[in-house]
Amino acid sequence: MRGTLLCEACVQPLTAGNVTGRGGKKYPYYWCRTPRCRSVKNTAAHKIEAEFLQLLNELRSCPNFEESIFAGVEEGVAS
Repeated sequence: MRGTLLCEACVQPLTAGNVTGRGGKKYPYYWCRTPRCRSVKNTAAHKIEAEFLQLLNELRSCPNFEESIFAGVEEGVAS
């Protein structure tokens, strides 16, 4: 999802990578690399990914979700 997620403060794409903890264990994070951005600079990947999965599950429970997504894609291709 790196590059597709946007910073809430500066609306620039977030980047992702691993941060190494004290014990040498690696932890995946997303962060904003914009130098003057004042937002929180990193967020644990598991939090963002859990929210994304929750959103997908909510969308799947919507009636006609698949038909509306495919219709939007077909309209974009036809344009």
